[in-house]
Amino acid sequence: MTFSGNSVSPAAAEALATEIGKQETLTSIDLGDIFTARMREEIPPAMAAFYAAIKDKNLESLIVEDNAFGPDGIKPFIDILVDCKESLKVFNCNNTGLSPEGGRIIANALLGYTVESYGDAGEALDTVLKASDSADGSPVPSNIETFIVGRSRLEDGGALALSKAFSTMKSLVKISIPQNGINREGMRAIATSLADNPLLEVLDVNDNNIGPEGAAVFAEILPQLKKLRVLDLGDTMLEGESISVIAEALKDHTTLEFVNFNYSEIDDDVAEEIADKIIKNNKNLKTLWLDGNELHTAGLKAIQDALIEIGQPDALQDMDENEGSDSEDDTDEEEELVQEMQDLKV
Repeated sequence: MTFSGNSVSPAAAEALATEIGKQETLTSIDLGDIFTARMREEIPPAMAAFYAAIKDKNLESLIVEDNAFGPDGIKPFIDILVDCKESLKVFNCNNTGLSPEGGRIIANALLGYTVESYGDAGEALDTVLKASDSADGSPVPSNIETFIVGRSRLEDGGALALSKAFSTMKSLVKISIPQNGINREGMRAIATSLADNPLLEVLDVNDNNIGPEGAAVFAEILPQLKKLRVLDLGDTMLEGESISVIAEALKDHTTLEFVNFNYSEIDDDVAEEIADKIIKNNKNLKTLWLDGNELHTAGLKAIQDALIEIGQPDALQDMDENEGSDSEDDTDEEEELVQEMQDLKV
């Protein structure tokens, strides 16, 4: 059922919830962008009504993106991650203004802890008090496969909590947490948690702050992610040397289809490493982002030749902000190379 793109009052939510509750075979619900022009205080009671209607369903997909929840808005329904921990596979809470506290609330739910476990005081947001139902008191984690919580101001506090949850989960196939203001401590923790998720296929941490130290941690973990198809490390405060370390870590991968290294201070030498260690080994690489770097003619040609070799001449995306040119002659030659690659696109 899809309700996205509406403006739902608490009263309307109650009416809709009554009908939702009658749907015995409901497995998917989209509640994204349903509070346009609504006051923040209207959101918690509305979400509480929806939660009451779906908590006993065997939900497989829950979408609540593009709602200005904040931590107060997420509390009334987040227990659904506990109630449906065996059936729920997709959780999309993108662009919801969660803050670090909201991230910790989600992390607790992923571990199997209800909001009631720690109460309104929030004393258990960092250390959870009570497991939901395990006999020995240990957490019973969620079986979620797709986790999407980008653009939600998680910062380090939310990332550190989520990393603890991710470390208990063996089911994650997709993690998408871009643009969350996560700094280096949080990103190192996220990277470490990936080792416990060998089924991971999609990793998007775009526009957070990994830095060189974080890159080293990612490099330790990436070889274990044998099924990885999508890797988005664009605009994550990496330097060319860090990308070199990442390329070395990926040299045995053959499943990559999408790679983003935008704004990573990549020069020609590192571009050649990308060509040799990543492109040539991944014949299904259909999308490659290298914009905002420092590639000259040699680097661009190495990338071009490698992509042609694997039969993916159109994989390289726009290079409008490449800063590699030192002279007008360099610029002309580089533009000719880029145009050649564009001409090869089917």
